[in-house]
Amino acid sequence: MKNLKKMFIITILLGLILAFSAANAARAIGVTGTITVGGAPEALTYDAGRNEIFVTNLATNTVSAISISNNALVANVTVGNIPEGVAYDSGTGEIFVANTHSGTVSVISDSSNTVVTNVTVGQGPFGIVYDSAMGEIFVANTFSNTVSVISDSSDIVVATVAVGASQFGGEAYDLGKGEIFSASNNSVSVISDSSDIVVANIPVGYAPSAIAYDSAKGEIFVANYDSNSVSIISDSNDSVVVTLPVGFSPSTIAYDSGKSEIYVANGGSNSVSVISDSSNSVVENVTVGSLPHGLAYDYDAGEIFVANSNDGTVSVISDASSTLVSPSPTVPEFSNQTLILIVITMVAVTICTVSLALKKSTRTISNYKLGNNVSANPKITILGTNRRTKNKAPPCKNETCKKYYSLPVNFVREIQLLN
Repeated sequence: MKNLKKMFIITILLGLILAFSAANAARAIGVTGTITVGGAPEALTYDAGRNEIFVTNLATNTVSAISISNNALVANVTVGNIPEGVAYDSGTGEIFVANTHSGTVSVISDSSNTVVTNVTVGQGPFGIVYDSAMGEIFVANTFSNTVSVISDSSDIVVATVAVGASQFGGEAYDLGKGEIFSASNNSVSVISDSSDIVVANIPVGYAPSAIAYDSAKGEIFVANYDSNSVSIISDSNDSVVVTLPVGFSPSTIAYDSGKSEIYVANGGSNSVSVISDSSNSVVENVTVGSLPHGLAYDYDAGEIFVANSNDGTVSVISDASSTLVSPSPTVPEFSNQTLILIVITMVAVTICTVSLALKKSTRTISNYKLGNNVSANPKITILGTNRRTKNKAPPCKNETCKKYYSLPVNFVREIQLLN
């Protein structure tokens, strides 16, 4: 019995070792670097032309420029009061910054890292997004419940669109439909960029804070701050197809086109949830700094940049599953092939263990030479009982066993099992 138990324990241990090895080989998303920036970093955007990340800093009214090549701070640009949202205009090589308490948008040249102009918009500009097809910037004004449309050729407001009340003013541009999705009060307003009018309103969770467009699936992902969830909208019919639970207080969201995944910054959990757009499920949770609020995806390096407001830092996450970094403690993600391999291996080892144990236990007592010195055999252990089998039927039919049937019952049985 002792040997049988040992073999079962070894089987379980082998299975666990295989499982953890498969988990480490299957996925290893984690933080690869941390960059110190200004006070209370809030939002980020990736400048593909300069290979730089621009970060708005609430506490210092600045925008930090980070070089992707060495993750080093290269400039701090002074902008308006309480800079929130930021967007990169690839057509002009400029950075547009929404200054919430100034009611303006600062325009930064990425070649000189200086402000070239300030554009007056509505009250409380917060969210901001670039429309590459129209060459326009859409700015969500949270205090006036409007969206200002700025032409990037003239840097003037060419239209103002009335929307619902919004706490955060998150926005996203849908290139496939030519539409702007703008967060309102527990809903998302859909604006046509050709007519600058609202064509639909879609109910989502409580306090939608940020929006991202998935170009591969034609879907809109909406972070619901007060619902701790993400609503997924199909842009073909402007309806919610599924709602996923994430961490506490999801504040911003970004689409990773290289991995077809959505990254969600959970401000209340100090983590980033990773959603697979093929399964619409959370596949990873990555621990970052304190109060993560901004996200930006660098498609050239395959990295996600996370602004940690309480730390004054930016965390860098590699999306490469083949790179073993230091991931946060999460439930491992297994492929179907890995799970099948684990199950088959454990079943095979278990069958072998049972077969060996059965084969060993069917040997008879006749294999031993019993006599006065039987207890000297190192393979026999007398478990001990003074109860004898005298005047009762022998415990086995083997002739040798019959001869010694007056031995304790447990003694004979132990011989059969251990032999």
